[in-house]
Amino acid sequence: MAPPKPRSKSTRDPSSAPEEPRHTANVASIASLFAFWKILLLVVVAASPGPGYDTSTDLLLADHRDPFASIPAASTGPISALQRLFSHLLIRLVRWDAVYFVNIAHRGYLFEQEWAFGRGFTTFNSIVAQGLSPIVFPNDFPQSSLLRQALAGVVISHIAHLLSCLFLYALTLRLLPADSRNRSAIATLAACLHVLSPAGVFLITFYAEAPFSCLNILGFLLLSFTTETPRSLKDVIFHNLLAVWGGVCFAVASTWRGNGLLSVLAFGVYALPIALRTLTRTVSASELCTLPGLILGAVLPLAGYVIPQYIAFREYCLGESFELRPWCTNVPPGIFSFVQAHYWNVGFLKYWTLSNLPLFLIALPLLALLSATAVANIWPYVQALGTHSAGSRPSLVSSAATAAPQLALAVLALTSFHVQIINRIASGYPTWYVILAVTVVGQKGAKQDSSQVLSFLQSRRVQRRVVKGMMIYAVVQAGLYASFLPPA
Repeated sequence: MAPPKPRSKSTRDPSSAPEEPRHTANVASIASLFAFWKILLLVVVAASPGPGYDTSTDLLLADHRDPFASIPAASTGPISALQRLFSHLLIRLVRWDAVYFVNIAHRGYLFEQEWAFGRGFTTFNSIVAQGLSPIVFPNDFPQSSLLRQALAGVVISHIAHLLSCLFLYALTLRLLPADSRNRSAIATLAACLHVLSPAGVFLITFYAEAPFSCLNILGFLLLSFTTETPRSLKDVIFHNLLAVWGGVCFAVASTWRGNGLLSVLAFGVYALPIALRTLTRTVSASELCTLPGLILGAVLPLAGYVIPQYIAFREYCLGESFELRPWCTNVPPGIFSFVQAHYWNVGFLKYWTLSNLPLFLIALPLLALLSATAVANIWPYVQALGTHSAGSRPSLVSSAATAAPQLALAVLALTSFHVQIINRIASGYPTWYVILAVTVVGQKGAKQDSSQVLSFLQSRRVQRRVVKGMMIYAVVQAGLYASFLPPA
């Protein structure tokens, strides 16, 4: 990583190799925290008072069978009580965009504005719901097909978030230099910080945040193995395959969330040192042979973004029975950007109004953290490019590759998005978790290197406030979300 290596209190010989991390114990710690945190947030959701500020969920379910219909009214047994609690919890989780996701997964896309929601996610969720029906729905419970979709979404989010944490653990070990101290502790803490992400309830319910995070971090993990210089034909093939599979992960992520397209920047970071060495004629043939995989990997996320829009174009712009929509004549004719601007008022500086100032204040701490940690990783890479030494420092290149999409996300969130969503969509970007973990673990050791970046994070008080702020925000937001209250 860009930050200097944290130092340990250990009295071992400094020249000796770092101890092998105890992966099993670390994974168990991550899983234990994950289970505790999820249970806590679900309790907050279930205990949220009132029917909800908005009645969208109730109106949506009114068109379908009563989720409690299969439970006799006079029944008071433990199974009946558990089923009622289960349905109550699911209904509380179908709020805000989850109303759209559940409905689209149930009956497909019907209205134009629904195309703002990732086609890949709703399609996958519908398939999972059908597959889970005979397995986890005893006695046809819940009878509401919408709640079945919601349950499938909740299951997907839990599994995807846990995998995200484990992938982040592995990625952190790859990003840190091999001779770093406390690599295992830093990786474990980074994964635990992901568990406590301010995205909170959005990593539980039927939202795309958790599966997007899983795919995006997995893509970065696969790409991190392409930094070593290939020394044989087998290595070249391996590098190209990893780059392509990383692109596949980003492509699928782009069908679930549009910001997955930003991960294309990672391929540019990996390819740039090779391109510069080509100009100076210091590049090896084996390195040049890795470029096709990087190029193809970069094209795949573009395909993941374009294909759903092509499907919409065929449906809305080529059918004779439809009135031609305004976006059909745009260049390019993209439905996603149109519905975002037309129905949600998304666009450059459109959110910059005085009434939205509180939402900017809510987003400001994480925006600052995302920007600062990304720049801290990118700047050493830029300096190394100037001396043509970036290619010889694999962890530096990998760190910059994960940071570039994060910086782009922060800039776009500030200028063009509904800014408050940064607190949930940042969950899929690993750099800020890793650097925060580096600074926290580093405080436990000896005096920090004078070249340490992000000096404001070296304060234990600031570190505690950041982590406590994440946790408090997630808990409070879970209660607000369950009551259909902003921010969302």
